[in-house]
Formats: sequence, structure tokens, C-alpha cells
Amino acid sequence: MTLRGAFHFTGCAVQDRDGVWIRGQFGNFVEALSRRLEHLDLLLDEKTSVAVEGFEGQTDFYVSAPNIGFCALGPYTGRLAALRRFVAIPRNISGRGWDFILIREPARRAPVIRFWSGRTPKVLLLGGDYTTSLQAPRSSLTYWRARFFDAQLRQAMRSALVFVNNEMLLDRWRPFARNILLTRTTTLPRSVVLEQPAPRFQNSQPYRLLYVGRLDPLKGIEDLLRALAILNRDGKRYELLILGSGDPAYEARLRQLAGADGLADAVQFGGYVPPSFLWEHYLKADVFVLPTLAENISRSVWEAMSQGCPVVTTPVGGQGRAFRDRKDLLFFEPGNEQDLCGKIELLRTDERLRRAICARGLELARGNTVEARSAEMVEAIENWLGSRRSQ
Repeated sequence: MTLRGAFHFTGCAVQDRDGVWIRGQFGNFVEALSRRLEHLDLLLDEKTSVAVEGFEGQTDFYVSAPNIGFCALGPYTGRLAALRRFVAIPRNISGRGWDFILIREPARRAPVIRFWSGRTPKVLLLGGDYTTSLQAPRSSLTYWRARFFDAQLRQAMRSALVFVNNEMLLDRWRPFARNILLTRTTTLPRSVVLEQPAPRFQNSQPYRLLYVGRLDPLKGIEDLLRALAILNRDGKRYELLILGSGDPAYEARLRQLAGADGLADAVQFGGYVPPSFLWEHYLKADVFVLPTLAENISRSVWEAMSQGCPVVTTPVGGQGRAFRDRKDLLFFEPGNEQDLCGKIELLRTDERLRRAICARGLELARGNTVEARSAEMVEAIENWLGSRRSQ
């Protein structure tokens, strides 16, 4: 079966004469998916000359495959952007003759895409949900908006093919979806996964800790800074590189906290780094630390594993069921900086455990590349569409 599809995720794009620039987090997956389809249109906002802050507005990956097109949903930001999108979305996505539309959920435009694409079969890829927003005060607009989107998503699932990226989401959404499958969302092309683990803790002190992700209170970065202060109480034994962007006010708070704990010379804020340049940082790190307080499964965990870098993180959300403690990585209690210190020190002192975790991480990463996931997904879509036609 030769398929023509469309793919929507939160973000924007810039088109030039030869191709499309998109958000790097999805670039490798988009290219791998397109190799299994006749044609793939990207349903994204158009990045204008207006300055865009934050990782969702990045357009740092160049897609040049001839069977990938860009279907603009209207301007990403700027004056009158919402009105222009209101006009552009129905005009640009109605009646396009796609065999399916793949929608990465949750996404701000997703309810509109689902509505205006009419009877085109919907494939939903859930990497998260609205749980966090539903914990907001019931008197807030955030809560009621999340509740509306959550109800709309449940309704859409009844006639869609649904992929979820962890067991927690599978349990939550199975009662609402007639066709639901477990997958593992990833950003890894096969070419970047190391053949052998790189040495760790081989350099003289300070040893290198790495954090990659959004600068957000839910990521637990403040706990990591407090843990670093404990580890360095008797001198600069560890240094920390923080890569990622977020609210400038929150970054200022993190810098202030680092200064107050005497960590100014041990902490470096590197800002947003395009995915293609992240690998060298994972290679140089002795430990990758993700102290998150709320997560499904972080892509940065897979990235670290692909470079043979040992991971210390929390068993929150889908991570606790996707990975095994002391086998695939090390878990610590969320918000417990003493426990975090202990796990980092364990990796430093227990070479046998460290080598085993690094080797196991590489094994897991080799089985979770964009090539493997896209092949799995397209095959499932073909089977599902075939069963729909036979009914």
C-alpha cells in the first residue's frame, strides 16, 4: 500500500526554495517516516519575521526530501496571528486527499486540525496528556481549557488509531480507544548510536554532570543544584552543564540559586543547543541527570543512552515502568537531593555497575531508533486502514 499522509506537531516551519526548516526534535523522525510514504505534508505554523522565544519556536533542522511538503496553518506568532490561522487552517487542510493525518498530542492546534480534516482517518501519537493542567485550580481558565481538550481527545480516540509512548498512558487511554498500541517515541537516528560505551569518570576532577531539557520548575533543576552543593561541600568535585531554554525569569532564579550556594564557578548555562550538536555533550559527560518531578518518558534519556552515558533520573510517570533500576539506569526519589547525591557517587565508585548500565543503555538505544519506530508505525497504519476498508 502506498500512502500519502500529513503530520502535525506543536511548532513552526520556514520554507525556502529547496526544502523546509522545522523543529529539530522531530527532524530525524520526519525524514525516517517520509522514506516509508509516497508523500508527507507537514501541518505547521509559519514562522514569520517576528522574534520567537523558546524551544517550540525553533527551526533548526533542514528537511530536503522531495516527498515532504509544508502545509502552512497560518503565522506562529505576531499581531492578528490567531485570526489569520482561523482563516488559513480550514482553507489549507480541507479536501487534500490524504490517506491519514498523524497528530502528535497534546498540541494546541490539534482540536482544530481534527475538526477541519473531516473524515480523513486520524492517527494520534500521545507523548503526554493534559494531566498537569488539570491539577490547576478549578477556578482557573487553565483548568477548564485542559478539561475541554481532554474531553475532545477522548472523543477523537474512539475512531482513531492511537499510539502511546509508555505504559502509564496505555493504561489511562485504553478504556477510550478502540485501536491503541504502545510505541517508544524517539529522536535517535541509527547512525548516532555508539558501537561501544565511551569511558566515564576517567578524567581528573571535577567530574561532569549534564542536564538537557526545558528550564521549568517541574524538571527538578533546583534539586539538582542543591545536590551539587552537597557533592562539592569539600571542594569542586563535580561541575554541571545545563542545556536548554525556558522562561528567562526562571533561568535568572536558577542562576541566583547557584550563586547563593557558592556554585557559580561549577555551573554553566549553555542555553538551547540544536539536536545535532548535543551528541558531543553527552559524550563528554560522566553522568546525565534528569531530576524531573513530572514526565512521561524523556527523549533526553534515550539520547544519553545512545552515547553510552549513564543516566540518573526519577521513576515518575512512564519512566518507572519503562526502565529498570540498577539495570538500565539509576532511579532516585523525586525531590530528594541526598538520594540523588548517593546515586551519582555510586556511579563514580562502582565501576562494574557503571559499565553494566552504560552497556545496557546502548542496547536499549539500538532497539529504539527513528528507523525502527517509523517502520513499526507505518506498518500499523497500513493494517488499520486496510481493516477499515474491509468493514
